[in-house]
Amino acid sequence: MTSFQDKPTIAVFLDVENLFIHAGQQGVTFRVGPILDRARSEGRVIVARAYGDFAKGYMEPVHNDLRRSVFELAQLPTDQKGKNTADMLLSLDALEMCLQPSPPAVIVIGSGDRDYVPLVQRLRRYNARVIGVGLLGSISASLKTVCDDYWYYEDIAQPAASAPSTAPVTPPGPSGRRDPVDKIVALFIETIRNMEAANEQAIASRVLDMMRSKLPSFQYQDLGFAKFIDFANHVAEQGLIRVETHGSTVSFSSTEGEDPLEKAAVLCHEVVRNFEESGEPALASRVNEGMRQTDPSFKHQDLGFPRFVDFANSVASRGLIRVISQGTTVVLSAASLSSDMPEPSVEETTAQLTNRYRSVLDRKRVTLVDWEVRRTLVTGLWRELAQSDDGMTIQQMSDSILVHAAQQGFHIPTEAVYKLTYTLNIGRCFRINVSARFIEDIFGQKAKPACDEVEALDRMNVTYVRGVLLDRPDLPLRQDAVARFLFGEPTETQIQLSADYIRRAREWRDY
Repeated sequence: MTSFQDKPTIAVFLDVENLFIHAGQQGVTFRVGPILDRARSEGRVIVARAYGDFAKGYMEPVHNDLRRSVFELAQLPTDQKGKNTADMLLSLDALEMCLQPSPPAVIVIGSGDRDYVPLVQRLRRYNARVIGVGLLGSISASLKTVCDDYWYYEDIAQPAASAPSTAPVTPPGPSGRRDPVDKIVALFIETIRNMEAANEQAIASRVLDMMRSKLPSFQYQDLGFAKFIDFANHVAEQGLIRVETHGSTVSFSSTEGEDPLEKAAVLCHEVVRNFEESGEPALASRVNEGMRQTDPSFKHQDLGFPRFVDFANSVASRGLIRVISQGTTVVLSAASLSSDMPEPSVEETTAQLTNRYRSVLDRKRVTLVDWEVRRTLVTGLWRELAQSDDGMTIQQMSDSILVHAAQQGFHIPTEAVYKLTYTLNIGRCFRINVSARFIEDIFGQKAKPACDEVEALDRMNVTYVRGVLLDRPDLPLRQDAVARFLFGEPTETQIQLSADYIRRAREWRDY
């Protein structure tokens, strides 16, 4: 029997502010106890240290939890700017620990941040076994790859500490060996989102390779699926991803942050247009079948419509298609309304145009964050930029917005934040030296504001309108509809501003 002294020694270092914020964004109650318990099951914990700015009010719950668990607290100076403060202190402490006469055999790093990749590589050179800990959906693929092992917080926490899984539990296959299905589904979705964030198409074979590089034990056959595409379709049926077929190529896309009805309406419009472009009548039954082939998760019953024609009428009310009844046959058309039909009311036209504008952004996978939230986050980012002498990289800006969103209680998908900073970048809201420009190196090149926050918000709005203009030049840009599109319930001032946004979008320049 192994004695207590013979157990491997373990040092635990937690970037606890990082973990706490990501847990809050995902609706998970974070506690350090499960991490410490799991570490103790691996060996003898000789150091347990947590890093964060515990003077911040929102950190009080985890601060108390850490004291109860007898963690050493590394207080980050409140006047220290930049997200890398915890990274540097944690890295220095971990390296120093490895240089001691009797270094720990195992080092646990609590973070999903890819900034820790160089640290992990160096620790392994010192012959330390490195284990990472993080939350699903917030873990860098490169960090997981370099670690000897990675613990998902949701797996090691008590069941009550995490949100219920949306994935069904599947019995083990004949081999009796499988990883938890919810973990595999989460890894599948996370891989797709990481590829999307990197502007890489999530082709099926590539996704499978990346999943196996992160989880070598993954075999879809163990879950009862003959082919990987069968597993993907199973996940798509739950509405968690989309499966798209283009010729012989199968690719995936995530559905994070999408309105299911809006997504289905856009798909319906696209299928109808495909029929029209091929010269075939878009019979309702064939459109329904075409939508199911394109997106196996589509079921009009799941959207609250007993019949497909009821769903089609809802899409028509958004101005995306027309429903034409010919006896017992129902035909759909994406063509504009004929002149002999009664003109819709101004309010209906405004709503229809607004939905069409939003559909354009949906197809571009751009989430238009609510105006008040958008304004709060951009204002907060500009305040932090004003306090940074050297500026920030685009990635650091995205991280800053995510932290600020969590502090304000906003639940915003990570991808939506990336799109937000990308829109600011397109609008030439940042500068290098004195020149406003598009920042190509989002990880290494630091930039400063090229304008104040009010102008930055204006440039964002112009960029959104410009995107609609470029993708759908046939859509009229009407002042009241653009105002509703950008502001939700616009004031008179915002309606007047929208006229200026339309003008600037048409006279686009790179500031």
